[in-house]
Amino acid sequence: MKSRAITEDVAKKKREALEFARGARFWLNLRSSLDECRAHGIPLAEAKRRLEARLVAEGHGSKKAPRRRAAH
Repeated sequence: MKSRAITEDVAKKKREALEFARGARFWLNLRSSLDECRAHGIPLAEAKRRLEARLVAEGHGSKKAPRRRAAH
C-alpha cells in the first residue's frame, strides 16, 4: 500500500508542475503579445487575436475561429 501512496503523490506533484508550467507559458505569451503591441503600434484587438492563435497552436486555447466584423 505504501508504494501506491508514493505513486499517487508523485503523480499529483507532476500534475501540479505541468499546470504551473502551462500557466507560466500563458503569462509569458500574454506579456510578449502586449510588448509586441506596444513596440509596433499593433491594435490591442490584433494582439489578442495573435495571442489566441499562439495558445491554439500550443493546444491550450479555444479552437473556435475568431469572429470577423462585417465591412461597412
